[in-house]
Amino acid sequence: MKKITFQILLSVVFLAVGCKKDWLDVNTTPNDARDATPQAVLSTALSGTGNLVVNTYQTYGAWTVGYWAKTNVVSGYNTYRTYNYTSATEQGIWNQSYNNLMDYEFVEKKALELKNHEYYIAMAKIMKAYVFQQVVDQYGNIPYAQALKGKSNLTPTYDDAKVIYEDLVKQLDEARKLLIETNPDNTIHVGEEDIMFHGDLMKWRQFANTVKLRILMRQSSVPDRKAYVMPLLTALSANTDGFIGEDAAVNPGYLKTEGKQNPFWNRYYLDAADGEATEHKYVGPTKYGISKVDHERGVAIFGTASPAGIDLGDLNPPNHTPFGQATIFKSHNQDAILFQLSEVKFLQAEAVEVLGVNFGDARMLYEEGVAESFYFMMLSSDITADWFAGTYGVDPTRANVEKELVVPYLESEEVDIDWDDSPNKLRAIHTQKWISMYLINSLEAWNEVRRTGFPVIPVSLEAVRPGILPVRLLYPQTEEAYNGANVSKQGKIDQFTSKLFWDVN
Repeated sequence: MKKITFQILLSVVFLAVGCKKDWLDVNTTPNDARDATPQAVLSTALSGTGNLVVNTYQTYGAWTVGYWAKTNVVSGYNTYRTYNYTSATEQGIWNQSYNNLMDYEFVEKKALELKNHEYYIAMAKIMKAYVFQQVVDQYGNIPYAQALKGKSNLTPTYDDAKVIYEDLVKQLDEARKLLIETNPDNTIHVGEEDIMFHGDLMKWRQFANTVKLRILMRQSSVPDRKAYVMPLLTALSANTDGFIGEDAAVNPGYLKTEGKQNPFWNRYYLDAADGEATEHKYVGPTKYGISKVDHERGVAIFGTASPAGIDLGDLNPPNHTPFGQATIFKSHNQDAILFQLSEVKFLQAEAVEVLGVNFGDARMLYEEGVAESFYFMMLSSDITADWFAGTYGVDPTRANVEKELVVPYLESEEVDIDWDDSPNKLRAIHTQKWISMYLINSLEAWNEVRRTGFPVIPVSLEAVRPGILPVRLLYPQTEEAYNGANVSKQGKIDQFTSKLFWDVN
């Protein structure tokens, strides 16, 4: 398969890149793949995942989940406005994800070959589970067991999505076991090449649990998956490692240099010369988004206290207020967030409320999720911290944000905000999750909207099937061209009707 060959070549290009500030220096001479180390490739792989989440995944998710729409200064984006998908639509999600997976595969295999690199094996397994889930969630059945083999298998068969999900859980368990049972005196330790947790093994164990929680909850509404999911969730609730206690984010040392800035900032806000990025003027917040987000977090998301909204598919959109610099667009070197702490809280709240799993009190977890969203929006940016201090006359601290914003919001007696006044707790949880993920993890927000149906986002005015949202992507042209026989075995795929196994909404 041509794409697999390309993946190998692309990996070779990046193999020598480390975690220092010259991580994308075009003058760096790559080493031969056989001579690269797990240390060198781990940094590149994690950076690649960050780029996937905040750029490739983010772009697709932001359109489909109702976060942004086309402005009045551009006439493109027809696919996003109509959902008239083809095999050319969002091929980057497939191709770039597999490229990224090839890097993690190299880390794992090279670590096995070198011996005494167990921690690298574990980290690679965890990250492969993280990325593979996202590929499954956009396409369903995909190459898995026979994938990532390079030239030895250019036409890998497709595995059933449910089977892949089950093996991802096994891989996460194996990774966590390696992190726990490896003798620290008899293995190579991970340092700053780990641009996410900086070698903190407990945080990696918690991240493994967190990814596992997401995988289990994604399929928790499927009737014939309950017998599989419930024992694993119950065991996870008793796991003393717990889950991540802060946002899981990567940062390779973004620089104010073209091609080395945070990818989301560079593509959608400012270039390295402080010129307006082309696509910044092309997208703006939706009317729906503005209506769902409270004023305070709206300042952080939209970068203005008085945003103007657009309807997706409006052929004559009004003059708009572009996204401003605040928290979503914070700085050229802002972190790429892979997993939000607020999401962890909302997942646990749902597991307690809907499934009865003992992760704690559902209301408390829900309110902690909302609070974490406020803390991030208000306190992770100097701009919003200064705005908060100027508006409320108190220092921008967690305690003051809780007093001035979180408590009044949660006691507002409004549906989908105040727990007591929300008759549909699942809708409240996922409405708040949708708000918290606004242009931070847009694809994950889209996954959860498809899974639960909440919030009920508007369909584009130009939808080729009026009133109907898509449910998946089509297999890419690269697969049709070079692995066509295995693609054909998946049957006729329709972006509106070919639901994934966990999509029972």
